[in-house]
Amino acid sequence: MVRLNIVKQIICLAFLCAGFIFSGCSQVILGGNSVPERSDYPIVEIDSAHQTCEKAADCITTYVDCSGCDCGIPINLKYENHYLDLYNDVCAEYAGPVCEIYCPPITLICSSGICEAEPSE
Repeated sequence: MVRLNIVKQIICLAFLCAGFIFSGCSQVILGGNSVPERSDYPIVEIDSAHQTCEKAADCITTYVDCSGCDCGIPINLKYENHYLDLYNDVCAEYAGPVCEIYCPPITLICSSGICEAEPSE
């Protein structure tokens, strides 16, 4: 009886995992700034001029993917409100798939005048 219950639980878990994997995001993300393939859902475009910096303290991350399938893109702090407003406008009517992903810890740096994210140790 106990063995049968364990088998049922394993089967249910397998179906739940398969449902998550195939329900909207085309890949499972375990870390990094990898974004799954997009179809027709909206994202916020980042102007590369808004990623410039003089020091690491100038940099923050902003979300661009309405589905939640990103860990944020580094931008200059002075554009934070612009991209927050833009994200809210672009994603206001979004009703597509939503991802829950693990975003590993990062350190924001200013490298050659550009805000970048590098993995934290």
